[in-house]
Amino acid sequence: MRGMPAKTREGGQSISSLNKSKASAVQSDTPKVRRQKAFLDGAAEIEQLRRQFEGTLNLDHDGETHFYGVTSGRLDFLTSSQGVPDTVLDHKEGVTKLTIPSFFHDLLPMSIPDELQLHLIEIYFTWANPWCPVINEELFRGSMYSGGKYCTPLLLMCISSMGSRFTDRPEVRSDPASPYIAGRSFLEEAERLLQVELKSPKITTIQALTIMSVLYCAFGYDSACWLHEGMASRLMLEMGLNIDTTPLVASGSMRAGEAMLRRQVYWSLYSVDKLSASYTGRACTMLSFQGAVQMPFVKSGTSLVASRQDESMVFLNSQVKLCQIVEEILLNL
Repeated sequence: MRGMPAKTREGGQSISSLNKSKASAVQSDTPKVRRQKAFLDGAAEIEQLRRQFEGTLNLDHDGETHFYGVTSGRLDFLTSSQGVPDTVLDHKEGVTKLTIPSFFHDLLPMSIPDELQLHLIEIYFTWANPWCPVINEELFRGSMYSGGKYCTPLLLMCISSMGSRFTDRPEVRSDPASPYIAGRSFLEEAERLLQVELKSPKITTIQALTIMSVLYCAFGYDSACWLHEGMASRLMLEMGLNIDTTPLVASGSMRAGEAMLRRQVYWSLYSVDKLSASYTGRACTMLSFQGAVQMPFVKSGTSLVASRQDESMVFLNSQVKLCQIVEEILLNL
């Protein structure tokens, strides 16, 4: 009857609402909806397959990462539940000592007076590292005074050799009258240390090789420059520096500082590769599409070391953009 409420079934649901539910159920089973569901299911399967073919980053007992792709038989022996090794957590913040600890002298292959060593380190971070910021100054200085992993005798020899190129101190030359050989003795010691360290390479090995490639170019040894830059690029792939480490940081398997350093080293090496390719007229070793690495970010520190690190990162970001343009030019010549 007019004015009477609609008939209802059990539970008080009206007939009109039931009709709407049936219509909605029919619409949800249309060919278009079925195609959308099939597409989403297929996309999920493809994403799962893609993850299986990504390979994995493995942390060894020293906290160093090594990348193994899907074709590697070693994947069956690697575990995905590794945490951060204790040796990774060795960086101490706020270290301001101005002397080199005594234990470090026992590791150095040659005797360098503390005053000269500190002078060369400061010179390096003032003039060399800003345009090729392959070293994170905060991590390096913190490790140098605490015995951490980011400062090794090999890396210190490379820094000393590069710093020698920017000073007029006669002690850094085997012939005081010849400025062209400044730092060569440190480079020779670094080369000897490199042969040992290559048996168990670290991220500092990549840093050292990058500096050595620039040094050999400065001394006029173009082949050695090309060789060492190539070795650094190979180790970069071996350690997976071209892989996005955001999931590892999120899961606690890698410290944020370590991930930041990896990005810094990757893009510094990328820039050196473009400069080397331009200088020699040879093919680029590293290409943009081969990596999935975020750009280093600026933390806006307040100390001298932190502000200098920030300035280097601003420069690196701009330099990488220019090098990506250079890469396009070189590939289309």
